[in-house]
Amino acid sequence: MSERSLTINESDKYVFEKAVITEDDVPAQDSLHAWIVVFGSFLLLMVTVGTTNSFGVYLQEYQTEFPSTPKSTLTWIGSLQFGGMCFFGVLAGVLVERFDSRLVVFGGSIGAGAALLISSACTSPVALIITQGVLFGAFGSCILIPSISMPSQWMEKYRALATGIAVAGGSIGGLWMSFATRAMNMQLGYHWSLRINGFMVI
Repeated sequence: MSERSLTINESDKYVFEKAVITEDDVPAQDSLHAWIVVFGSFLLLMVTVGTTNSFGVYLQEYQTEFPSTPKSTLTWIGSLQFGGMCFFGVLAGVLVERFDSRLVVFGGSIGAGAALLISSACTSPVALIITQGVLFGAFGSCILIPSISMPSQWMEKYRALATGIAVAGGSIGGLWMSFATRAMNMQLGYHWSLRINGFMVI
């Protein structure tokens, strides 16, 4: 059993004690544990990116709810959702480097889900732009970045395949979530659709 020493220095202010890490402490690449990580990334991207891909269904409801608001204004909600996930992805990457990826994803899930729950109570386009657009995009980046990067770290032989499977979750989510959201809008209204979507993200 091979061993390697790890000494961590941070900002010359905090010096952690010398630790010993063995190969048994970290699951092997291409193992069952690695495929579970890939499946988890698939589910995360399916719900998060799927939500942004199905925004067009909400847009139809918003045009009816706010007839005096130009369509170009309402589309900012969906634009800021995906654009925010990419823009705030820089900060999410820093968080992943400094903290456990699971904590970053957990915080992002709670924040993104809460943003949708809050948006279900909004009564103006501006409030929807802030909640469903900016807030969901910001917290969604904390889900997007780890979900894309994790498969390649856990895979070696099947790295390309694993990454492709994980990323495909976003497209598959957009496919079925669009139909599901349309059905919920017809039966329950878009307010409850947002609430159910929020609980799914959480």
